[in-house]
Amino acid sequence: MDELFLKRCGGSMARLNSLSNALADGIYFITDTQIAERSEKSWAARRSGGEQPAETE
Repeated sequence: MDELFLKRCGGSMARLNSLSNALADGIYFITDTQIAERSEKSWAARRSGGEQPAETE
């Protein structure tokens, strides 16, 4: 963490905050996308009368 703070952020707390926000945005995007895909598969299975797809990681 010290290396990230000193080398990547130049010791700036504002820059560290900006980088952590960008990382959180990426994690949110991936999570939201995966939830939407799983929901769509589940709804499609229900519409077709088949079984729900197994949970995957």
